[in-house]
Amino acid sequence: MSEKQSRNFLGVLYPDAENYVCNDVLVRLHDAFRDVAYIVHDMDVAESGELKKAHIHWVGKRDSPAPLSTIVNALKIPAQDIEYCKNYRSALRYLVHADNKDKYQYSPDAVVANFPFVDILRDQLDTAKCRQIYNHIHDEYCTIDQLAAWCFDNDLWAQYRKNFALWSSLLREVNYNQ
Repeated sequence: MSEKQSRNFLGVLYPDAENYVCNDVLVRLHDAFRDVAYIVHDMDVAESGELKKAHIHWVGKRDSPAPLSTIVNALKIPAQDIEYCKNYRSALRYLVHADNKDKYQYSPDAVVANFPFVDILRDQLDTAKCRQIYNHIHDEYCTIDQLAAWCFDNDLWAQYRKNFALWSSLLREVNYNQ
C-alpha cells in the first residue's frame, strides 16, 4: 500500500533546535514548495501565563502531491515536525491567529511569503468579519443603531459600512419575522 500524499503541508520549527539549522530549513522550504509562508510566533502564552519559547509556523503548497517522507527528506527535519495540511486557507489564517481572538494577534505584515499573503488573508478576513455580523443579526434582536455600536465595539465597522444596504435589509427581514 502506498503512503498518503498531499500538496499541502505545515509544520513548526524552533530557532534553537539542535538537530537542524533553522535558517537552512527556511531556505529549503522555498525549494520544496511552490508557495510558502511562515511567521515567528514569539508572543504566544502558555496556560501558565508564561511566554512560550519562540517558534516558527510554516505552511507550504506544492504543484504535485508528495508523501510526507519526501518532505521530511527535502527539509531534513524530523517527521514529527511536519504534518499534512487538511485545510490550506485555515492554516494560512492560523499563522496570524485570525480565527482565535483569545491568542496574540500577529500582524499579517510579519508573515514571510513568496505569494501575496496579505491580499489572500484580507479577502478571507473580510468574509469572516461579514459572517460575524450576519451571525450577530440572526442571534440577537437589535436595531440598526445597536448593530452599528456592536460593529464599532468588535472592529467590524469597515464591513458594516461597505455592506450597509445588506445589513439594514437583513435586519428588517429578521426583525419582521420575530
